Amino acid sequence: MPLEATCVADIAERVVAIVKFGPPLNSDGMRPGEFYQVTIDPERFSPCGEFIRVGLYPGDELVGWQRASSLYALSVLAPWPKEVESLELPWFASPALEAA
Repeated sequence: MPLEATCVADIAERVVAIVKFGPPLNSDGMRPGEFYQVTIDPERFSPCGEFIRVGLYPGDELVGWQRASSLYALSVLAPWPKEVESLELPWFASPALEAA
């Protein structure tokens, strides 16, 4: 039975989320490094909409262009509050936790 998830290509607002490559499976989490925290920013999609640029915000654990249809958000940690943009966080700090 697949877990509930949202394809990153279908997210229309900036959020901090836990993502994985490929659709979610019941065996998820059994391999290290399978999940990543990223900021999903709809303004960072390529002109064709096929790719999204990640790694531009504090706390992002993926960097570079990723195929949007291959990334699935398993959990939205927080909407992106404007206050987060002005925070100076260490690279490992979660903006979602710091903003709460």
